[in-house]
Amino acid sequence: MILSTMCDCVVEREEAKGEGAFSSGEKHHHHQQPATLQDPLSFSCPRLTHSLNRSKENFNHTTKRMLARLRVALSGSRGSGANRAGRTAGAAATAPTATTTPAPRLSVAVVGAGAGGLAAARELLKEGHAPVVFEQMPSVGGVWIFDEKAVDARPLGVGEPATQATTSSGDPAANATERQAPPLPWTDTVHGSMYCDLRTNLPREVMGYLDYPFSADQEDEEEEELEGGGNDDDASLSPRLTPKFPYRAEDPRRYPGHAEVLRYLEAYADAFDLTRHFRLGRRVVRATPAAGNSSPGWRVSSVAVSRDPSTGRLRWRQEQEEAEEELFDALVVANGHYALPNLPAVAVSPSARLFPGQQLHSHNYRSPAPYAGRRVVVVGASNSGLDVAEEIAAAGAELVVVSSRGGGGGGGAAAAADGKQQPRLERRGMLSALRADGSCAFDDGLPAVERVDAVIYATGYRYSFDFLDEAFYPPPAAGDTANANADGALLRWREEAGRVAPLFLHMFPATGGLAPRLSFLGLPWKVVPFPLMQLQARLVAKLLTAEAGAGAGDAVANPPPLPSEAEMLAALAEEDARRAAAGASLRHTHVLDGDQWAYNAELLRRCGEAASSSAAAAVAAIEGEAPVPSSWRERMYGSARDNKRAGGNYRDRWEDEVTAAEAAEEFRALRRRWREEAAAAAAAAKGQRRRETASAAAS
Repeated sequence: MILSTMCDCVVEREEAKGEGAFSSGEKHHHHQQPATLQDPLSFSCPRLTHSLNRSKENFNHTTKRMLARLRVALSGSRGSGANRAGRTAGAAATAPTATTTPAPRLSVAVVGAGAGGLAAARELLKEGHAPVVFEQMPSVGGVWIFDEKAVDARPLGVGEPATQATTSSGDPAANATERQAPPLPWTDTVHGSMYCDLRTNLPREVMGYLDYPFSADQEDEEEEELEGGGNDDDASLSPRLTPKFPYRAEDPRRYPGHAEVLRYLEAYADAFDLTRHFRLGRRVVRATPAAGNSSPGWRVSSVAVSRDPSTGRLRWRQEQEEAEEELFDALVVANGHYALPNLPAVAVSPSARLFPGQQLHSHNYRSPAPYAGRRVVVVGASNSGLDVAEEIAAAGAELVVVSSRGGGGGGGAAAAADGKQQPRLERRGMLSALRADGSCAFDDGLPAVERVDAVIYATGYRYSFDFLDEAFYPPPAAGDTANANADGALLRWREEAGRVAPLFLHMFPATGGLAPRLSFLGLPWKVVPFPLMQLQARLVAKLLTAEAGAGAGDAVANPPPLPSEAEMLAALAEEDARRAAAGASLRHTHVLDGDQWAYNAELLRRCGEAASSSAAAAVAAIEGEAPVPSSWRERMYGSARDNKRAGGNYRDRWEDEVTAAEAAEEFRALRRRWREEAAAAAAAAKGQRRRETASAAAS
């Protein structure tokens, strides 16, 4: 009877709350446009239907969660975060007991449902926070979504440059490789940069998240589901401590194609029940600090978008719909950085406009077929540039010239992926001029290449956060032509390609008291991104737990606070000085490469955890959570680098069987642990249901 009365109170309270269960309770629809008969969907008012459906879903989920807590509390068996409290760095954990999640500590908006957004959702849920993941695409996966017809409205991926383009230093003549053209409107761009035959340049084992092996091992094929694990029907918002199922490879190659990576990300979202926290088809258009509130937060405005089937680009679901604004306690930016092309000065020079051939950025390259029989220059010799050049040469191009700094030396044939000399491939210096007669000149002093049909720029990307422009790049005051963000800015990313500053740990704004309630995931490059972003997300989640004042007795839930503003700025100044002494440009601010392992270790230290030297210790430290990285990952990364440098078709060759065996051992041990935890959780849930049945019969 007591339970029945309390549940009635819960239902009444939740009916009153409605949709506020997932945010701080503040939501505004600005100037909603009236339905028009021209739109065949407008009669059913899709925005209202979507809102009502989400309210109903949130009401049902929240009610179930509260009922579960009441039942467990009455039965005297409610768990908590105490299991984590007793864990020390590197120590083996005891088997977890069935738990339910404490009340959400903070509401967190996450921008992007790619690999970073999935990691953010997972780690935030484990800490008891309430994430809402905004994703403009109709599905998860971010940059790994391939659509052959989806390209930007302009092949270079940027707008028309100004008459006199300026550089990041403000001097039109200086730093000529970094002249900028304005970005295109979002309705004229696409997010993805996948091309048809792309394969990963890292082994699958090292690529995967720490708690969900990206394995091709099918030894557990008979086991389809892992019952239990932390979110049965009565606790549907509790995070899963174990996945519902292991990943099943369809492309078992060690270096799989892009479709396999997308399947893995989709499986990760499903296996850990993350998708319920996504708002698919919603683009964040503005995010600003919630000034004037009693506690810090962020106002996030989004619009409903859909994919145009004819172009693959996004468009307003309802023409020029006004944004829907919501208030969140924190904002995590995980929107990726492979969408806004970075171009060399020659691409936006006046002479380039007279060049009769095609020009495009590799962001808009999809297939080698159009270049058969043609003469092509590929600018850039990093991973994408070499892949694109080799694909085009193999598809029958008459000539492919790979242009890069220091790449000259005679114009001879270049070695392709199969290790053979490709007569169609040449290496030249940096492209210096495009001419009206269709020729291209290079800075190596050799004769120009004649009759060039196409130039493809594989020259990287710029960071872009257009939804933060209002917060950090407000328009100048009337009569003031200077950029309002030029001096004393809290955060800058437009001034230098490849640099967001000042960011502590490549994640947290160092000034303005914005951290940790504003954070960025996935900015580092030349890294193994998925596990790195997972560790970043874990630190964000734990710092937000401490920010909320929860878990006062839990050393893991309360990591060391971030340093003071002065200390963070001093650390960043030291990093810049070291980079300058090594001759690295500001564009490489977020390049980690071999330093990523020390970076990961620092993230773990700040989380109150430690890296593991063995696969067995990594699995022993799970306690239902992601294991800390074990040392085979660093060694496998090094082997992959050496494998690639050796030349030949490195993606179909692997010689380091030691690290592969260590990875397989860890993955098998992790799956065994999943089974044990799932069985324990299922048994606990069964016992709880028996107690509830007996209690109900007695009352």
